[in-house]
Amino acid sequence: MQLFSGKKIGLIWDKHSSHYCDEVVEFIKNNNKDPKNATIILALVDEGLTLIIQVPNVLVNNVFKQNLKEKYYQH
Repeated sequence: MQLFSGKKIGLIWDKHSSHYCDEVVEFIKNNNKDPKNATIILALVDEGLTLIIQVPNVLVNNVFKQNLKEKYYQH
């Protein structure tokens, strides 16, 4: 993640076990030890709240993905 060196990256996930498993937590801890990497900040959404944040999540993701495609994919 040297592209984002010195930056912070926020991950907001629901509490599905695949998002909060030992491997993910260990990866974040190891990543955050290296100052050349971006700092990953993990926030978990409690059960039952995903529906409330789903609409903003979809809107943000669509804009992000479109910008990513425009920047990195050749047409």
